[in-house]
Amino acid sequence: MTTEEAPNVLVAPKTLPDDPEAPHIRQYDNDTAAGEPSPFKRREGEHPWFSKRVLIGAALMVVLGIIEGGCFVASGAFSPVSIRYQMVFKIWIILKLFISAVGSSMVCQGIFALIKPAWFNSSRFYEQSSVGYPRAIAGSLILGVGMTLSGSGPTLIPSQIGAGVWKALYTIAGMFIGSLIYAMIEPLVLRINLAKAAGEKTTVDELFGGTYSRWAVAMGVFCLGLSLALEFIVPHSDDKNKIGTNGKSPMYPTIAGCVMGMIQVPVRIITNDGLGGSTWYMGVWATLSCGKISPRHRFDSMEKVYQMIYMVVGTTLGAVIMSQSLNGFDAPTGYPVQQTLTGGICMVFGGRLANGCTCGHGISGASELSLQSFVAAGCIFAGAIACGYFLYGIDVVEL
Repeated sequence: MTTEEAPNVLVAPKTLPDDPEAPHIRQYDNDTAAGEPSPFKRREGEHPWFSKRVLIGAALMVVLGIIEGGCFVASGAFSPVSIRYQMVFKIWIILKLFISAVGSSMVCQGIFALIKPAWFNSSRFYEQSSVGYPRAIAGSLILGVGMTLSGSGPTLIPSQIGAGVWKALYTIAGMFIGSLIYAMIEPLVLRINLAKAAGEKTTVDELFGGTYSRWAVAMGVFCLGLSLALEFIVPHSDDKNKIGTNGKSPMYPTIAGCVMGMIQVPVRIITNDGLGGSTWYMGVWATLSCGKISPRHRFDSMEKVYQMIYMVVGTTLGAVIMSQSLNGFDAPTGYPVQQTLTGGICMVFGGRLANGCTCGHGISGASELSLQSFVAAGCIFAGAIACGYFLYGIDVVEL
């Protein structure tokens, strides 16, 4: 049968059959996605890197990344000061942005799931997988510590580099070291991994009953209301002059978060997955080593670099554009090298151990109503807050 005779046949990635973290093999046909394959997934016989549909998909990911990078800079969330001082509750930018991004993503995806339920469900990663709560908790706590140490985050780091936070270069170096360390122990981790058990309830709607859309929209509206309330309780004008940008942060964090949450829907349409910020580091090592390191992450098609293109090209470029467009903008330099480097190591190692980072678990997973992601997100903040108060207690944190 030719490709023209079977237009819905997609090329499935090669995965380890016993690997619960392996990318999902999403084989669209008339029974799984109402006969509507993603327009940006290559069909059988098409070139893995240069077919028209995957090049368009890559271009769209760049555009979406530009929007996110611009939001990070315009809201002030990119600043290392915003991140570290959020964890001792002296600045509230990060929490406002995070809560509104989760809320917006829940509402938008709840509507999307009503319109295209099979399509959405096929992209619901955390509903289909489980790495066990001990691993998710341990990894998330480590990730949170890394965020406070570095004043960064797996998805924030490209915007910091684009905005001119030059010490973020040490953070990204640490992130590559952390991913390499994890790659070395990955075979052991996967061997003791806990796959989703038969009958295991992994989401809110599975646990309590009801449809995903109803739960997502209701919880999303609550999150948006909470973020909006924080904007009134702790005005953005009180925060933006503390983060080292000469007050050049014109966008309310709640608005920035709403925009970023909306991005989740087109990302799922393009990639058939949610966003993540730590996996692509593994892909770089896998590709440079010709598959000798973490072979399942090796970049062998354009679809596998969609996430990296979004982060490295799109988010960085968006931060450059926004920072250059704000007259008088000044980027903070960041924190001491030993802290940023160590923080970078912790972030990616923790994110890979937990099978998700602030974006993967915190926004994508939470908006999928994953129980494990809610726990992981809480642990990320718990680790970050504990580290923040420790640093504050020994006078490392000081404006």
